Amino acid sequence: NLARVKLDKNILFVFGISIVKLVVIPTIGFVILKIFGVSDIMFKVSILQIAMPSAVYSSILATHFGANEKLASEIVLVSLIMSMLSLTGIIYLLGWLVLK
Repeated sequence: NLARVKLDKNILFVFGISIVKLVVIPTIGFVILKIFGVSDIMFKVSILQIAMPSAVYSSILATHFGANEKLASEIVLVSLIMSMLSLTGIIYLLGWLVLK
């Protein structure tokens, strides 16, 4: 599916969903984990896990259940590409938090 993905009129929606998945949700997770006082290594692993891009499996599920597989594939592709930047930033910030 991903090999045939062409971004079109849904591009702003797809980017918006990807930003929510890669930035907003990890930020909320950061706050919640800090509130609950999760230990350092569990904290970092949890944040990295939360910040991962949308899985290809979501596209497969969309196909199986008759949902919008094209939109799901677009979100997977865009979030995968955007995660190169977001994960780099998150890993950097998590390393910086160790020093503080």
